[in-house]
Amino acid sequence: MITVDETRPYAEAFALTNGRFSAVGSNAEIRRLAAPGTRVVDLEGMTVTPGFNDVHLHPVGIYDESSPYYTPWLGPESVHNMDELISVLKAKADKTPGGELVTGSRYDDIKLGRHPTRYDLDKASTRHPIQISHASGHIIVVNSYVLKASGITKETKDPPGGSLDRDSDGTPNGVIREAARGLVTRFTPRAGEPRIPFDEEVKGYSRCFRGYSERGITSAGIAGGSPATFRLYQAVRDAGGLVRMGFMFSEASFPALQAMGIKSGFGDDRLRITSIKVFHGNSFSGRTCWLSEPYSDRPGYYGIPPGRSQEDLDKAFQAMHDAGFQIATHSNGDREIDMVLTAIERAQAKNPRPDARHRIEHASVMDQALLDRAKKDGVILVF
Repeated sequence: MITVDETRPYAEAFALTNGRFSAVGSNAEIRRLAAPGTRVVDLEGMTVTPGFNDVHLHPVGIYDESSPYYTPWLGPESVHNMDELISVLKAKADKTPGGELVTGSRYDDIKLGRHPTRYDLDKASTRHPIQISHASGHIIVVNSYVLKASGITKETKDPPGGSLDRDSDGTPNGVIREAARGLVTRFTPRAGEPRIPFDEEVKGYSRCFRGYSERGITSAGIAGGSPATFRLYQAVRDAGGLVRMGFMFSEASFPALQAMGIKSGFGDDRLRITSIKVFHGNSFSGRTCWLSEPYSDRPGYYGIPPGRSQEDLDKAFQAMHDAGFQIATHSNGDREIDMVLTAIERAQAKNPRPDARHRIEHASVMDQALLDRAKKDGVILVF
């Protein structure tokens, strides 16, 4: 048994009482603690290690391919070219009533050679709205059905913090980046919404967390969720299917949490509120994060600036900081991270909290000056 305890790095046995470690020691020491009726397990020479704690995850419900709630996986291990991607989506559409949403997850533009477009997805179906997500989670592609139903035309302007890829004549080609995804939220499925019956979601997420346990992940952090998601996780916990979970509420939930006086730490040993998840920045793998130097293969392109000014970011951070929350901010580019550190520094200057332990999620591009600031500010970098 590997303990990760410097005073006793290895042991032979351990005891559990009411689900908690109550003793660690030699076989003889632990056997002496066993009362009549105690369950004794011989691991037959296997090694025991502490479980992994993955602090930034985005769990999804797991469903069989025969299930109407199954979402095809479009990653490179499953889909190798554009024809296969279209075929997978067409097969899903053929099993789905016309007019209902067809989705696919995590296509890889590098493997495919380019991003799919509306024209590719139209080959799968024009009778269904189709929306697929990029591996980064920051780009989606939709078919012509979705663009038309959402009122998106060549006259539609890019919103702050987002963009629409376009044909040479300005017509949107279906690739939608960052904040522009909000233009098609009607066709974006979210955990906890009625599209999947609640009891089926509980089963699907229980399968997901069972997979975590089987891979040694015994505690995790969900990186952003809504009240509906929290309700779902409570039901999974009550059904015995939840690993130990730290829950980050999305920033949109902050006013309701603030009104109830809830802050970081609320909950129990199985499901606890840890943070408010803030987005200020974009994706490195999606090539949208905001940099101080241009992308090497695209002169003059620095990424997409965040849609929020420094003043607005400062105001939001101050409110969450003052309410006692840990703030976990998604930021990748160095210009984004500079703004986040500035907001943290200003919040701390007005209301010092030595235990704040604010986080920056991903923190992909940082020079030494930014790293030094993060260290000085007591900020946790979650890579």
